[in-house]
Amino acid sequence: MCSLEKIQGIFSDAMREVPKGDIGVAVSGGGDSLALLLLSVDWARENGRCIKSATINHGLRPESQSECEYVNKIATDLLIQHSTLYWSKKFTGNLQMAARNARYDLLKNWAACEKLSVVLLGHNHDDNAETIFGRLSRGSGIDGLTGMTRSQNLNNLEIFRPLLEISRIELRRFLTKKSINWIDEPSNLDESFQRIKIRKLLPTLSQVGLTPKKLISLAEHMNRAKTALNSEVYSFSENYVKQKKWGDLEIERE
Repeated sequence: MCSLEKIQGIFSDAMREVPKGDIGVAVSGGGDSLALLLLSVDWARENGRCIKSATINHGLRPESQSECEYVNKIATDLLIQHSTLYWSKKFTGNLQMAARNARYDLLKNWAACEKLSVVLLGHNHDDNAETIFGRLSRGSGIDGLTGMTRSQNLNNLEIFRPLLEISRIELRRFLTKKSINWIDEPSNLDESFQRIKIRKLLPTLSQVGLTPKKLISLAEHMNRAKTALNSEVYSFSENYVKQKKWGDLEIERE
């Protein structure tokens, strides 16, 4: 397991890639995002950067407001500007997908209002492994099996995931050492969600060698394959594809 110093070192190495400007941190109150907030605050003070945090209240559970207030108190104690963002629109269809889309829309508007260069998300090593396995179970191709990317633009929201090399249990041990409690949302136990089924299945699969580390290794192989294929397609198009001024693409038949 990683020591406190090693976790901070891994985080600092990842943060070398973030752009200049003020940084946002999305904090739900769960173990991953609270660890992200604490690591970000320490890093920002050492590097002379400004951190702001936000929590989203989807209004789907009675406890949501008190959980947001708990996160606000932690941020205030850390002397960090904090905002609570409210989802008030009605939704139809897939609740999980609607809440996810609302989350990113609210973060995008918040980032624009606060003039943030990037928003940090708390996805960790285990989240990435679960994502890869989920896509594998759906028959995804090479692009899908590359897993989560550290840096990504989602509809003009610049996000960054600095915890992808740190496991869920290591982040919780970090919080325990810092004497910080986290919130376990009921959805993390609800097996009607595919990701929770996968989360509970992975420890069993690890017994036959399909560990999170192996899944991440698979994603790295797929990423190299994706890069090579994209390079070949680009090279081909440079030599054999021409675009007409009205937009048509003309491909050399042979």
